[in-house]
Amino acid sequence: MNPQVKKYFNLMRKSQIENPETIVYGYISDGLTIEEQSQLDVIDFTLPFVKSYSEYLQESAESFFGSIVLFNPIDLHNFQYYIRELPGLSGDWICIGKVIDNSLLLNINTGQVHLFVGYPSQCYDKELGSFEEFILNYVFGEKYSSLIPWTDEDDWYFFLKNILLI
Repeated sequence: MNPQVKKYFNLMRKSQIENPETIVYGYISDGLTIEEQSQLDVIDFTLPFVKSYSEYLQESAESFFGSIVLFNPIDLHNFQYYIRELPGLSGDWICIGKVIDNSLLLNINTGQVHLFVGYPSQCYDKELGSFEEFILNYVFGEKYSSLIPWTDEDDWYFFLKNILLI
């Protein structure tokens, strides 16, 4: 896992212990071991482009960061209807979360994260980079504000600016 992301996770865990009210706007759970990941049948975690996602899940199986939610992989099968209902998507995609009400998909052949906006009608996608880039730039970075229209009222964005000092 990227050392900067690891640092942010440690700060979040510390904040969750010292200030439990932070769970209202951001939360990271315990992670899954590689063995636990291998027992899941939704995704092949040995694929090379899934490595950073797998490393992330070893740190936190389920999390949310303001309006960004990353689903627990144990429940991923419950969210794959997003893919079935989006035209032109094949088995190369897995829905890993959402931003507000828009589906967040990981292309397992490229490792790129895409946000599908306007689901189900007039849908378009926005590429957000590799999974690691997505975590660094959108979850823990300034680009969070490009996804969330009301950052002046967003507690997670306040946390980013004032606690994590982005």
